[in-house]
Amino acid sequence: MEKKNWLTLKTKAGCWHLFLILVAAILVFSCCAQLITTSGGHIKVQKMTIDARGAKLEGDLYYPAGVSDEDKLPAVIVVHGGGVNKGNYKSIAEELARREFVVFNINAYGTSGSEMPPYDEYDQGVDGYNSFGSSCGVLDVVEFLRTFQFVDQTRIGIAGHSMGSMKAEFAAMLDDS
Repeated sequence: MEKKNWLTLKTKAGCWHLFLILVAAILVFSCCAQLITTSGGHIKVQKMTIDARGAKLEGDLYYPAGVSDEDKLPAVIVVHGGGVNKGNYKSIAEELARREFVVFNINAYGTSGSEMPPYDEYDQGVDGYNSFGSSCGVLDVVEFLRTFQFVDQTRIGIAGHSMGSMKAEFAAMLDDS
């Protein structure tokens, strides 16, 4: 085979060479992206599903690698706005975890894989459920984070954007701590 036809779409061998180079590039760049996302392996990310109020609530838990039960780290719940999901706030959650926070990036009830529960925080059933007057799972995540030994129970915050700030407000009003 001539050297000039080694990387060409005109021959079968040339196509295979190009294909193998592209696959190798995808693998290398995927590994680089993973290292960037986890800050070189310094943060851990776990997909979580909480069964709260009889519905599935999805989110991602971010925390610094090497955390033990003796650590007491502050926690932040990141709440998305209307019309989007937790994926839009992944970079914020990663940056907070790099700065030694435990972060739960939530998909609110009724968003993406999270289901709507049969009743809300006010014990309103399906007919009276008001997603605009509810924390949509944020209060349930606060309770969930309190189960971790490495989370400082006195320093759990909520950061919300747009409609997420409204959900954060309702959770803060309903939580007496």
